[in-house]
Amino acid sequence: MTDREKMRAIYDYIRENIAYNGTSDKSDPEQEAYRGIRDKAGDSFTFCSVSRKLLNAAGIENAVAERVNSKSSHYWNIVYFE
Repeated sequence: MTDREKMRAIYDYIRENIAYNGTSDKSDPEQEAYRGIRDKAGDSFTFCSVSRKLLNAAGIENAVAERVNSKSSHYWNIVYFE
């Protein structure tokens, strides 16, 4: 698979298998990734944690972005590919 195909497969897996329930434990991204896969539910931190874990395993360079100075939190993955 190309990196683009790997990224799409990771995205599709998360969208199809992890439901949004608005909860996560933001103290440990590693544990939250595990919980997200195990429980199949979470929030943007969960999605971001699972994505980061899978992207790293696929050898795809990525970083986490967090919204700051807001009443609510939100997390994204920034992915580098050529």
